[in-house]
Amino acid sequence: MPSAKSFKRRLPILLLLAFLSAGPLAPAPAWAGSGSAPTVAILVNGFGDCCAQRMVALINALRGLGVKFPTVSIRKLDGKMYIHHVTPWNSFTGLDQGFLVNLDPQFYVQKAMTDSLSQPGSLLDKLGNASDLTTNDDLMEKIMSMVRKGSDAQFLEEVSDYLNKLDPEIQVILIGHSFGADSIMSVLERLNNDILFVAALDTVGALGQRRTNTSVTVPSKVGYFYSRWQENEMFPFDYLVGGKFKDCQARLGCNQNVQNAARAKDGKNLGKKLTHVELPYDPFIQQEMIGIISQLLKGETPAVPTAAAPAPKEEAKKEAKKEEGMASKLLKSFPGKGLFGD
Repeated sequence: MPSAKSFKRRLPILLLLAFLSAGPLAPAPAWAGSGSAPTVAILVNGFGDCCAQRMVALINALRGLGVKFPTVSIRKLDGKMYIHHVTPWNSFTGLDQGFLVNLDPQFYVQKAMTDSLSQPGSLLDKLGNASDLTTNDDLMEKIMSMVRKGSDAQFLEEVSDYLNKLDPEIQVILIGHSFGADSIMSVLERLNNDILFVAALDTVGALGQRRTNTSVTVPSKVGYFYSRWQENEMFPFDYLVGGKFKDCQARLGCNQNVQNAARAKDGKNLGKKLTHVELPYDPFIQQEMIGIISQLLKGETPAVPTAAAPAPKEEAKKEAKKEEGMASKLLKSFPGKGLFGD
């Protein structure tokens, strides 16, 4: 896992690329409308207003397929920027999440733990060993109060109100990253009509963890469900825990897999690790979604890759090892790491 120091060195570059990619769109293609009811897509940003706007290939492809982006008209934007086609995780009508954050998650972990050191009866007194760091809700709540201010209540109300007023014949695509993935998974239970395609990209829940999301049911009102996650670095804080949604009832398929290596459009391994920030605009992930959505809009049922499930005992051992590994990595740069030994 890259160190916090190396992450910070890369951060200005990542932010610059993100803003550049939110620049002007390519010339708009002619809408592919064939007289049938239009399809609408809602793309949702996550932590730090990142990074759905960088799914340039996907946004261009959807526009070429005649898909409409309601976030453009609802917010009275001209639609000439990629950022116009995405919405923040906490508001369907807002231009951004409404507050600034440091995009290095370790900053908040270290601050919360360091602050606790000076307080009698601190959070750290309740931790019996290193692995408790990633499962202690009090500590995670303290950390997340700095990262995720407010809630997604406004988003849930606005999006459900908008979608429930649509003609049932209109097909809907929901794609979210990070907190945005958590928001779209939460809104599903409020919707009255079927949803053609739902994609949850490296989902992060309210406590900064994915374990709180994987217990969520993917309802049968979803046509095709697509989920990808990485196990290379934070975000989420429990990034080594598998991101599969255990109860997926999507009618046309549940396509869920980890992807740890950055891959080219054709699937070729690019020789570098995929991070939380980079996952949504990975060329291969974008191409997969484009292919699946294109098939769905033609009335075809996309194939779902199969993967052999590990034996239960082996899976339990693997998860336990991951828990300890995550905690150990968090402690390496923490001033009070001696509390739990070397």
